Amino acid sequence: MNPSTAGSPWSRQAVVAIWIMLLATSTTGLAQSKGAGPEHVAGENASADLDSPGPEHQRLQALVGKWKLAIKVRNQPDQEGMTLTGQCENKMILGGRFLVSETHSGNGAWAIETITIIGFDRRNKRYTMVVFDTTGTSYGTSAGSYDQSLNAIVTSREDQDPGLNSTRKHQFVISFLGPSTYTQRITVDSQLIEMTYTRVE
Repeated sequence: MNPSTAGSPWSRQAVVAIWIMLLATSTTGLAQSKGAGPEHVAGENASADLDSPGPEHQRLQALVGKWKLAIKVRNQPDQEGMTLTGQCENKMILGGRFLVSETHSGNGAWAIETITIIGFDRRNKRYTMVVFDTTGTSYGTSAGSYDQSLNAIVTSREDQDPGLNSTRKHQFVISFLGPSTYTQRITVDSQLIEMTYTRVE
């Protein structure tokens, strides 16, 4: 609508007042931006950088794909244990910030489904892991770092088991063996689970 048109609800004074208000707002914003200083801008840029995926997430990206799974379960490290097979699919989510790993293994009474979410917290400089599975209704978390000597992500946690009324120690070691193979070694007290992933796609 043209404010100068006869019969318009707009008056010249109202239009001028609106333009003055917009100009003042724009000028104030520009002054605040200029007054922020290079240190403030650098701080904002650094913060934004920490919120974006980094080289640590590239390690997780290497695990994306479909895998066949061989699992060895031992109650004691020196036991022969039990062998299971399964399938796994890994994909990155949330703009490459987290890896979601879904596995289906075993059959019958030993059938287990697992969802694991792995990320790297760039602010606190540590890998994080959350695990859900069909063996219960609880969840497990762990945190740790990349061990260059092992070429592995190592995370751990301790938690209270109300059923056993004791504290249990957990360790997770994801070892990168190449583009087509990786392993995960899970230790819960003396129990040991060794998983070998072989790429399908």
